[in-house]
Amino acid sequence: MNKIRLKVLVCFLLLIICSITGCSDKLSQDRIDTMHEEIEKIRIEVVNESILNNGISYSLKLINDCDYVIAQNNVYLSFPVTNANNTKWSSSEWKVEADGNKLNIEPGQEVLLNVFMSDEFFKYNEL
Repeated sequence: MNKIRLKVLVCFLLLIICSITGCSDKLSQDRIDTMHEEIEKIRIEVVNESILNNGISYSLKLINDCDYVIAQNNVYLSFPVTNANNTKWSSSEWKVEADGNKLNIEPGQEVLLNVFMSDEFFKYNEL
């Protein structure tokens, strides 16, 4: 289950990176380097994982330890579809948005997020 948690955290961080960096394509290299350093200071921790009869529930903590306000966060839980050899077969179109996403997460602020993955996600992707 640790590999799954790592993949989930990587997906979350990538989504946060996209929301912080914005859409400007004319960023200086210094600013890009600074943003990479700041992005490393944003963390998502799995607080609780509960396996229920009808799916899996996750409680996550988003921690903004960077010097910038996260203007908008959209955290999603998704997973790759793999074959029996644990090699990636396809990217999954299944994703669930976390409850608790909010605007303007200040430096030093923590936000609690909740995600529920129904058994339907796993039944459809039995590989």
